[in-house]
Parts: sequence; C-alpha cells; structure tokens
Amino acid sequence: LKGPFRPGASMPDWNVGGSTVVTDNYIRLTPAEAAHAGSIWSKERVPYNEWMIDIQFKVSGARYLGGDGFAIWITQNSEEFGGTFGNKDEFTGTGIIFDTYDNDGQRDNPSISAITSNGTLRFDHERDGAGQKIDNAQCILNYRNPRAPVAVKITYQSKVLRVAHDIHGNSDFIECFKTFPVALPQSYFIGVTAHTGQVADNHDVYYLKVTDL
Repeated sequence: LKGPFRPGASMPDWNVGGSTVVTDNYIRLTPAEAAHAGSIWSKERVPYNEWMIDIQFKVSGARYLGGDGFAIWITQNSEEFGGTFGNKDEFTGTGIIFDTYDNDGQRDNPSISAITSNGTLRFDHERDGAGQKIDNAQCILNYRNPRAPVAVKITYQSKVLRVAHDIHGNSDFIECFKTFPVALPQSYFIGVTAHTGQVADNHDVYYLKVTDL
C-alpha cells in the first residue's frame, strides 16, 4: 500500500470502509470531526507465520487533545465495525493500539500498546484497555502533529512481538517494546482502523507493507 493513490478507485489488495477517503498521497481513515470510523482491510488472509509490518502515518488535529486513535489488527475476521478504534469489540487476535486520548487520567497517552482477545474480552475504554494489554507491551510516545509521517515497524518472529518507531523521519528506529510469548492466529487478516469521539483527529496512512520473514 503505497502512494500515489487514485482517488475514487478501488485498491487491488485492500477493502476500504466507513469514513475512509483515498487521496492522492494518503488514505484518510477519519477526518478531524466527531463520531467517524474508517478502515482498510486485506482482502485475503495472510499466510505468513512470521512477518514484519511497516507503516507510515500521521495523526493530526488542531486541538491540544486528540482522539480517539487508530489500531493495526492481526485478527481472524475482518471488516466488522465496532467501538474498539473502529473494529468490533469482541475480536479474536491481536491489535497494536495507537491510543491518543487519556480516558483513565494516568497521563500515559498518546501511547502505543498491544492488546489481545480470544473473542470474548471487550476493550475497557475507561481504563484504556488495561485488562486486555499484553504484559510489557506499551510505550508512551507523542506521535501527534508530526512534520513528516511517523514510521513504525512491527515484527513477529519466534513468538516475540517487537514494535519500534521513528518519529523524526531519519530511519533511526527506537524500540517501543518487545514481549514474549505472543500467540497469533495461524490464518489472519491485516487491518487498520480508526475512530473519533467528541475529541477528533485526522488519521492518515501513507504507507503499509507486510513482509514474510
């Protein structure tokens, strides 16, 4: 998934849903307006047992506070809208959460974290998903309103999940977290979803690539 894109045209390997708009240079999942949800999902299941996801994005808004955030999903199902950053609440798999709004008042947002569910757990927004977060899988990082797109690498190898970020656009990646062991579905879809509440940001995807390791 790489620009330049063709506004109004379908994308061969991805389904677009909700408020998502395709522009020349990026895919806007939500505008900085309240009560929007948008998504892109892989049309086919991804067969890789070990992989790397590269994404470049911008989260931007005029207000000091942003919301609600976006997520990258590795799940058994796809294209099911709901209240968990635009994905359904009872998902099966793992999500990398870019949570910009501090619901629990702990002053730990914006953040990047990993959550997991077996299809029965619901994301607890009031506690910023504390009950679903994978142990040792969170870092606090202010990625809102960057000058250049923020780059993030997510790797899964030998049941180790790693996330690293480059917020300055100089290809110098800093580890956000590394956690082990993480179990993922053997056959899964890749998706990116976003949601806005009363506080809202633009959520724009510039680049997305999934590589077999």
